[in-house]
Amino acid sequence: GLIFGKLHENEPRPGMLRLAVRDFGAGMDAPTVKRLFAPFEQPRAPIGGQAGLGLGLTIARSIVELHGGAIWASSDGLGRGSVFEVELRTTAPDESALPLRGELSFDARPHGSARILLVENHQDTAFMLVEGLKQRGYDATSVCSLHDGLARLEEGWDVILSDIGLDDGSGLDIARRCRQSGVTPAHLIAVSGYGTDADRQASRDAGFDHHLVKPIDLDALLELIESGDTVATRA
Repeated sequence: GLIFGKLHENEPRPGMLRLAVRDFGAGMDAPTVKRLFAPFEQPRAPIGGQAGLGLGLTIARSIVELHGGAIWASSDGLGRGSVFEVELRTTAPDESALPLRGELSFDARPHGSARILLVENHQDTAFMLVEGLKQRGYDATSVCSLHDGLARLEEGWDVILSDIGLDDGSGLDIARRCRQSGVTPAHLIAVSGYGTDADRQASRDAGFDHHLVKPIDLDALLELIESGDTVATRA
């Protein structure tokens, strides 16, 4: 069963709302709680079905933090259930506390009309990346399938990012089609949950300039996009 309500001993920060969800399942020990939001972390094998990539909670934390909130977990120990808490803003911040124009907390560099296409079938990942890129001044758009990505390749994108494991095919075909048709974005970037040497080699062979492993660090992605260096990373 689940219980919704305020469980944390401290009051929420001013202008914030906290939602807590408690279950009465297997619980977690302290080391598991500590590393729970780390990428590719899978505390235990699932009961039935297939294990995922261990990215769900990492992506959840990124989305919550993108909205100025916080997320954390706790447990009284194995066999004693777990608690997950999310804190989100409910009111506009005090304008007097905001940074002055031109001194935004994120690195708001102007990018003109730079256009980015993201081909990604995981909705939360797509939302997180597109919103983050828009906040930094990019004109970012996402599509959720290989079919839609291929259909939009020739729309004059400056950067194209594509997941590899799409529901209707391989994102490697995005790079192959670009190279075959002469579509030449400044950066052609693979984003994938898999990052072995073989995975990276397959991306290079298909024509991608770069291969980034999920969850994507937005600052690292921005640094890559703005570097202007595609040849060195394909070596």
